Formats: sequence, C-alpha cells, structure tokens
Amino acid sequence: MRSVRKLVNLCIIVLAVGLMGQAQNCGDLSQLMPQLDKLFGSGGGKGGKVYISNLSFLDVDSKSVMGAGDAELINAAVEEGMKKLAQQEPKYVVNEAGHTLANNDANAQKLSTIYWEPNFSKAEKVDKIVNEMMTPNGIDGLVFGQFQQKQDGSVNLRPIVISKSTKNIVTESRTFKKEEFDCTDPNNPNKKVLCQEAVEDIRDTVIRLLKTL
Repeated sequence: MRSVRKLVNLCIIVLAVGLMGQAQNCGDLSQLMPQLDKLFGSGGGKGGKVYISNLSFLDVDSKSVMGAGDAELINAAVEEGMKKLAQQEPKYVVNEAGHTLANNDANAQKLSTIYWEPNFSKAEKVDKIVNEMMTPNGIDGLVFGQFQQKQDGSVNLRPIVISKSTKNIVTESRTFKKEEFDCTDPNNPNKKVLCQEAVEDIRDTVIRLLKTL
C-alpha cells in the first residue's frame, strides 16, 4: 500500500513539474494553477478551496420565497456567518468571481420550485439543485433555509447547507420567541432589525453547518 502511495505521489510530482516547465516556457508561471485546478479539482478536498454562496430562506406556510423585509435581515446574518468563517479558515471562499450563485429573485424562485415540488424525492431535489444550480456556477456549498412564524409570534428557522461533492444536506432548527427575534433599531425607532442574539445564533449556526463541507 505504501509503494502505491509513493507511486501516486511521484506521478503527481512529475505532472506538476511538467506543467511548471510548460508555464515557464510560456513566460507565465501563473498558468500552472488553473491547469492543476482542472486536474485535481478545487473544492471540497483537503487543502482545496470551498466556494460558498447563499440564497434567501423559504417560507414554510406559503411554500415560496420569503418577503423582502425579513429575508434581507436573515440574509445579512447568514452572510455575516459566511464571511466570518472565510476569515477564520481561508479555504472557504464567499461569492468569488466564477464561483458564485447570485442571490436574486430568479435563483431564489428556482430553488423554491425545486424544494417544494411534491413529486420529487429528497434525493431528486438535491440532484436537481446540485446539477442545475451549484455545478454550473462553480460552488461547493449552498446555504439557504426555512422560515416559519407561529401564531404566538415566535419564529422557527432552519438553516440548510447542501454539499456539491457529497450531495448531503445538513440542517439545524432554531426557535426564537418574538421578543428574541424582532427588535427595534436603537438609532431609528421606526426601523425593524433582528435582535443581536438572534443574529449571532444564525451566524454561528451557519458556520457550524458549513464546516461539514
């Protein structure tokens, strides 16, 4: 087994040296990296970059994309988590050019249509999301989630992360009382914001889920 591993490592070294020579002949060593990316892949592997994007949460009761107000507040907390993780571990890359899925109405609606389709199994839904939305846009992890507001004003959030490489879904359920979720901007009493503890909870949950990629 050890001899096989040595042979594989030797082959990689020889291939890398050949590519380096090719890049030097072209006068630009930077040409090496895109070729290695194509050969060995970029995301999800040890030492490789993991490209991540997010889409707006989906409303459980209406089976559609959330309305703009709460969606924007939740998106901000999710994106804070993504950026914090990228700062902690540079292998995670947020919405890099060529590796991003725009968080716009068209993409959110497409995700919603696939996610709520009753005739698709869970595996079929994941396959469609990976094959139609993640792979064409070069992303390894997609963050979205479910939102549901109860009659007593409490909120249940379920952040979700899908992995392109494993086609796994990981999720956690977070429940907030109304007064834990809805707060007023201290600088503008007419403006609604997420309570700071809710922001931190969503942020940290997203980080935990993304670390499973």
